[in-house]
Amino acid sequence: YFYSNADLAVIDGVAYDSTGAEITSWPDVDGDTIPDNPISQSTFYDGREDMYITTTDIDMEILGASGYWPDNGLLYAIDTSSDASQPDGTRLVNADVLAAPLTVVSPTPVFTLGDYNVGDAVTPKQPASIITDALNILSNAWDDADKTPGHLTDASETTINAAFISGGYQTNPGMYNGGFENLPRFHEKWNGADCHIRGSFVNIWDSEVAKGPWVYGGD
Repeated sequence: YFYSNADLAVIDGVAYDSTGAEITSWPDVDGDTIPDNPISQSTFYDGREDMYITTTDIDMEILGASGYWPDNGLLYAIDTSSDASQPDGTRLVNADVLAAPLTVVSPTPVFTLGDYNVGDAVTPKQPASIITDALNILSNAWDDADKTPGHLTDASETTINAAFISGGYQTNPGMYNGGFENLPRFHEKWNGADCHIRGSFVNIWDSEVAKGPWVYGGD
């Protein structure tokens, strides 16, 4: 449903418009005569899944200035090779200001990097939501290169303004899932740093891709 109705879809790192046509021509947003593609890839260590993963990064600032922002506010994203053995996903970067209302939908994990939808003096925060297999929050202090197995990096204050529907990890006898405060998945040490989330927390299914269990004291 969401794929069929999205005015913008990013599939395996390739963008498609509402007609299903591949977007191959991106404008020069920063004026350096080089086209600015908002889509790139990154690899980093995911402590929850205990493995290195690759994300398709979507730069929301560039997308907002590109002319390809989804008119109906619906963005669908997927890495079709992603599964429980390799839970690659989508990461929303430079997303502190959203150009217009936006719902991001992905059947694979979604990561937010830094502040999300806080707005500024010109563009206020927008109606926003994320529907995903698992929502992951990376703070403003996150650096891909700093995160290594067994090591928690320090988070910094971060704000998320969005409703989300996300999968969780079911609690079984002797195995706690982290509870409400760990429905959005954290990957850093938040001692002394606040994460402000304004929105709805909705959990109506178990994650099918990002299935790593929450472990007290784990990284």
